[in-house]
Amino acid sequence: MEIKDQAEKGLKLRKELFGEKAVAERMNAFGDFGEPLQHIINAYSYGDVWSRNAVSLGVKSLAMIAMMAAANRPQELRVHLKGALKNGCTPEEIREILLLVALYCGIPAANEAHRAAMCECDNATKSIGQTMQYNVPQLRAFVLQISKFITCIRLNSAALVEQDVLAIM
Repeated sequence: MEIKDQAEKGLKLRKELFGEKAVAERMNAFGDFGEPLQHIINAYSYGDVWSRNAVSLGVKSLAMIAMMAAANRPQELRVHLKGALKNGCTPEEIREILLLVALYCGIPAANEAHRAAMCECDNATKSIGQTMQYNVPQLRAFVLQISKFITCIRLNSAALVEQDVLAIM
């Protein structure tokens, strides 16, 4: 496939995943200076890797959420959260991925990712005008439990940490 065709294919998929407006904003964010970077993103990221069929778009989105949360890249995380919700990932699946991030990449990165996920899930609910299948108070309570857990770690109190770990589970 010609690189121009690959870039067009990638741009089409990118718009399907994130919407015309969001892609236009990102494509124009750096003006002429950013044009070569956008070409690389369209041709290689979306025209090649994201266009492969070995794993679903949902699995790719969940992988991106994990990577952006682990790398503490909240802006990119929000982009991929919106895309994940649009292509069928559930808030529950996103939450489970973020729990893995918490365990393997650090609680601070997971806290930031949870904040972003709750915001995007709330926004998605408002924009589609229907209730999604998750419990916002329950998610907020979970984030509060994680915050208490971090406080316990900071205080270096093994008994409190053990008690809060059991409460989270």
